[in-house]
Amino acid sequence: MFYLLCGAAGAAFFTLLAQLGVLHPPAGVASLDDMPLIGASAGIYGILVGVALIAPNLRVMLYFPPIEMSMRQLAIAVLAIAAATVILGLGDNAGGEAGHLGGAILGFLLMRQPRLLGWADARRASVEIIRPKPLGTRAEAKLRPRTEIDLHTQAEVDRILDKISQQGFQSLTDSERAILQQIAKSIPPQP
Repeated sequence: MFYLLCGAAGAAFFTLLAQLGVLHPPAGVASLDDMPLIGASAGIYGILVGVALIAPNLRVMLYFPPIEMSMRQLAIAVLAIAAATVILGLGDNAGGEAGHLGGAILGFLLMRQPRLLGWADARRASVEIIRPKPLGTRAEAKLRPRTEIDLHTQAEVDRILDKISQQGFQSLTDSERAILQQIAKSIPPQP
């Protein structure tokens, strides 16, 4: 839905700028009415802006030129090129770049106001974005070391467990079973 709306916003923005006289037909085209408006790039620009808002520090590597940059820097760069093309009338694709800007503008608005798409309850003012933990942070250990060890009791438990291993649980005496139950109650449950 997000992608399709951004694509439609690109077409609407192109039409708006054409009606306002901001866009001029490229060489070889009589009027903007004769210029076809096809493509999916306005939706892609909307997604690009959405990703830049969600994960601005995500690192990407361009193929050509081989430059590493953040998603925020990439989005700003491609939007600056699109805006310069439309405003300055550079090249033959000012109409296409106008569509790109329209998709990016709606992508920005939808990410800032998710209620417009019904992504949030009407009662909530914003949507909580769940982000992964930063790299390098350690999760809490699931097994915690014991702070106190009763060596006598531990030796007795080891002997009982060895007996279970060799002869089976049914071979235990009532006192051995009581020792295991007492130890099991004293160990706090793991979260």
